[in-house]
Amino acid sequence: MAASGGPQHLSEPIAEFLAIKGLNRVQGDQALREEWAEIAGPKIASQTRIRRLNRAVLHVEVANAPLMGELASFHKNALLKALQERYGKRKIRDLKLTLNSSLSEF
Repeated sequence: MAASGGPQHLSEPIAEFLAIKGLNRVQGDQALREEWAEIAGPKIASQTRIRRLNRAVLHVEVANAPLMGELASFHKNALLKALQERYGKRKIRDLKLTLNSSLSEF
């Protein structure tokens, strides 16, 4: 709310409401998923899923062990660097890969 009690731009109370309800995080999560798909490329993105961003660690689920090994060994640093260039090192400091074989069912 405006400190002077005068009129304020409509975006301010809407942003406050979204923050209170946690809805801005949902929108941020969706944007992060879209960025992941663009950075990782369609082949990797189709076999992975952003699980969450917690304490600057992006948790990504991977559909199978061979892809997880390939990502961890050959692509993790480049993916992390690309994410940090877009979001900053304080926002995403690490990338954690976990296996979720149920992703391969999609």
